[in-house]
Amino acid sequence: MPRLADAATLCTSELAPSIYRHAPGLGSLLRLAVELAEVRVTVYDGTLEPPVIRPYSLGRGCGWGLRLVAEPADDRGTSRGAPLGLGGAECKGVWFTLGT
Repeated sequence: MPRLADAATLCTSELAPSIYRHAPGLGSLLRLAVELAEVRVTVYDGTLEPPVIRPYSLGRGCGWGLRLVAEPADDRGTSRGAPLGLGGAECKGVWFTLGT
């Protein structure tokens, strides 16, 4: 379980702050779903723009986020739409899963 918690913490800490840097909009929402076979974390934001893997930049501290999420995650992606409190279909979710 500690490995799972560490991986979930790393991936979430990479996705959540990226909203404020790369996807300004209506706000944000984090959803955690824990099931027997997997943990799924989705971070919703107020834009339809998909996340982009950017070139590394040591000076600006960017370009690492999606690469860091890809390493421990079993799967990752985006989905259109969000819970109604965040604007419904005019938003997107960026998610990852980790097997339990």
